Amino acid sequence: MPGMEDPWLPTRHSLLSRLRQWDDDTSWREFFDLYWKLIYGVCLRLELKEDEACEVVQDIFVTLSRTLPEFQYDRRRGAFKTWLYQVIRNKVRDFVKKKHRLERHYVHDCGSEDETDPLHQIPDETALHIWDEEWQKNLMDQAIQRVKNRIRPGQFRIFDLYVIKEWPVARIVEMLNVSRTRVYLAKHRVEKLIRREVRQLETELNQKPPKALATS
Repeated sequence: MPGMEDPWLPTRHSLLSRLRQWDDDTSWREFFDLYWKLIYGVCLRLELKEDEACEVVQDIFVTLSRTLPEFQYDRRRGAFKTWLYQVIRNKVRDFVKKKHRLERHYVHDCGSEDETDPLHQIPDETALHIWDEEWQKNLMDQAIQRVKNRIRPGQFRIFDLYVIKEWPVARIVEMLNVSRTRVYLAKHRVEKLIRREVRQLETELNQKPPKALATS
């Protein structure tokens, strides 16, 4: 009915806004679950080793825990996505610079310090492309998980086999004892729900940081 709330798009404050409450453990856990794989994956693609990426992820979340409670939405400034990318780039750069300084000190113990940007071999355009790819992948993964948690297991299994695992329809029909029509309907409905969840996530996360965070 017109005017009724869509149950698949629950109305609530932005996740980032809810993080202003220090004791909102649920929102902080949701934020961590939503972002840690994204940040970790970007760090790996920016040529950090696994243990180094874990260290940088921890450092980034310490920074976020200190700054996000001061979040204020402002449409006139850049999106949270853009700000988070800069935070990650800065943290990776700082980590690699520190690593290089320690290597020169303990291994070579001589020579002048080279202050060249340690990420100079990764063009800005490439780094931005990596970020956009990982961002979209993370949104899709989160949307799929949300939908999976809300629909009947059998319906999601059909979608998983047909769309994600790319099984032929005939194989699904035989294995699950369902009709071809049911396979196509499940694909259509689940894809529609996932698109809604992606839009909802974009709405929740495409917020903008306070001025004080812009250069963190």
